[in-house]
Amino acid sequence: MDDLQSASARKHPINSGRSVANASELLAALREAHRQIDSASSDLEALSAAGAPDPAQFGIARLRIGQAHLARRHLAQKIYTALVSTLSAEEGEPVRELQRRDGELAQELSNHIRRWNPTTVREGWEAYVEASRLIRARLRALVATERSVICPLLERLA
Repeated sequence: MDDLQSASARKHPINSGRSVANASELLAALREAHRQIDSASSDLEALSAAGAPDPAQFGIARLRIGQAHLARRHLAQKIYTALVSTLSAEEGEPVRELQRRDGELAQELSNHIRRWNPTTVREGWEAYVEASRLIRARLRALVATERSVICPLLERLA
């Protein structure tokens, strides 16, 4: 993550003549997607800390974070593609690396959801809480990297 952030922090000129259409709108949408992830993650964390919650309430919280992640991922993929086509190969490398990590995290989240169905959550609550905490930490780290890598690029293009 530090390599991605430091590479992005260096000033690289955007290829002349190319731009990202609606960069300011994409930036606003990405920031909102990040806010949704933060909020849903905090809600799930609070439920997890309180002990085994009401299954319906817990299911809603899991659905909410899943939907927030899917919305963010769909938007991020559009942004990554637009940025990579706009940036030089060197300055696009942190974006491509972030795109790769986003794909890996999506697979991990999918595996997590398959592994932790309502029955396995109920039967292994403590193990689920730890697995959920770890996956939320990875998601938050990805969002933090998007904030430090992608948002400054979009700000420059807006």
